[in-house]
Formats: sequence, C-alpha cells, structure tokens
Amino acid sequence: MNVHEILSHPIVKAADPVVLVGGDRLTAQAVRWVHSSEVLDIGPLLRGGELLLSGGESLAKASSAKQEQYVRELAARNVAALAIETGAVLPEIPSEVVRAAVESKIILIELRSVVPFVVIAESINSTFVTA
Repeated sequence: MNVHEILSHPIVKAADPVVLVGGDRLTAQAVRWVHSSEVLDIGPLLRGGELLLSGGESLAKASSAKQEQYVRELAARNVAALAIETGAVLPEIPSEVVRAAVESKIILIELRSVVPFVVIAESINSTFVTA
C-alpha cells in the first residue's frame, strides 16, 4: 500500500488527516507497516517504510531542537510518513517539525480527530499480513 491508499481507508479518514508536507509523494511512497510510538528516540528501532503514528505528547514537551532531531532521525531511517495527532495536548504541529519535514523530505500528516491508534494499526497491518 502507499500513503495515499492508507489515507483513503475509512478508519484513517475518520482521523481527519491533512497532509502538511509531501502531498506530491503520497502515491509514490510505499508503506510496509503502521506503528505508533510516543518515544522520541524511536528512529534506531525502525526498519524503514513505516507510517509512524504519534499522539504528540512527547513532542509537546520536547525542545525545538529535539523536535527537529526527531523528524530528521525518522527521515534518516526512511520512515514512509509521520502522522501526528493534534488536540488538547498539542493544538498544532510545531513549526520546527514542519520545517524539518520539508528539509528532510518526509511526509508529514496531521490527524485532527481521535481514532485509537490500535484500530488504525490493526486495520492496515492486517492487510499486509493477509496479502
């Protein structure tokens, strides 16, 4: 599946996704797995090709430098896309994250409605497992 196909899935659409960076690469960018994490040092634990879901809690507490480092590390690991949920804890995606995504050429998605990440991951990952 590519990022465009995942964003078109009814479960993901319920999260009201908005592509902030990389909209021109949605059909070209393949995803091999959906993963969620609030750990900012997750980069070395990923293999590449993941759609990473984040609730934004750790990002909201991190310094600007750490926010930028987080995005750059994900891009260095060839993460397919980063989707961050906005809401009470993180009302908007920090400008440092957007800037780092543009510079690192990673797809950045804002999720504007709450959908449990486990539901998204199970729905999409089950497609990979049964294919």
